[in-house]
Amino acid sequence: RLRAAGFFTKLGSHERGIADKGYRGANPGVYVPYSQLQISSANPHEQRRMIRYNQKLESIRAIIEHVNQRLKVFGGLSTTPFSHPWKLHWRFVKLLLNLLVVEFRLHPVQQVPNHNLFP
Repeated sequence: RLRAAGFFTKLGSHERGIADKGYRGANPGVYVPYSQLQISSANPHEQRRMIRYNQKLESIRAIIEHVNQRLKVFGGLSTTPFSHPWKLHWRFVKLLLNLLVVEFRLHPVQQVPNHNLFP
């Protein structure tokens, strides 16, 4: 859906994204894991570096997926049209965000070391 919506073409030169292997080549600013073919064709030193990179990327993506799952529980990622007057929309968004803040304080997302993906 992101590719179809043109999301990756809208990233500024200073912006970065993290995606899975399905978005390989979408934008140079989008970090995606190395493929098994890329890893197997590299020299041993590069293979270790690529595997570490993939592990770091996956640990960060795991947190993002946990956050997305919590948004889904609250209906924050629903495609259902907003059925109230638009002037109330911001109040619903604000309420949802406040509920999520409480949720995250009560049940924090797994913490991950500060991985440096940027060489």
